[in-house]
Amino acid sequence: MTDTCVCCGQTVPEVRMFCPVCERKTEERCGQMESWGEKLVELEERAKSNSHRISDLEADNKALHQLTASVQVLAAKQQTVEENVQEIKRDVKTLKNIPARRWEGVLRAVVTAAAAGLIGFVLARLGLGA
Repeated sequence: MTDTCVCCGQTVPEVRMFCPVCERKTEERCGQMESWGEKLVELEERAKSNSHRISDLEADNKALHQLTASVQVLAAKQQTVEENVQEIKRDVKTLKNIPARRWEGVLRAVVTAAAAGLIGFVLARLGLGA
């Protein structure tokens, strides 16, 4: 009775399952499988590391969104403050002009009175007064 290779069907010596060619191929595949196992371990470690990094990035992204929302609120408040400051500036200018107008009125009255008094005095000296 002759034994045959389980892979290719060639005749093999008794008690053997593979011919020498198929045996070498099987050994190469086993070596590749061992390197695949190492690569799989590396990939699993990298996946764990990436999971941690992604979690950190998610936390940073959440903080960034909160910061953006805060900046939007601050911008709205700053706009309101700016509008209030402009209104206050207009009011202050108006208030500053009120005493100046009054002062101008008083000064005008004094000058008018002084001029009228001077004209009256000159006319009286000249004898043209009533």
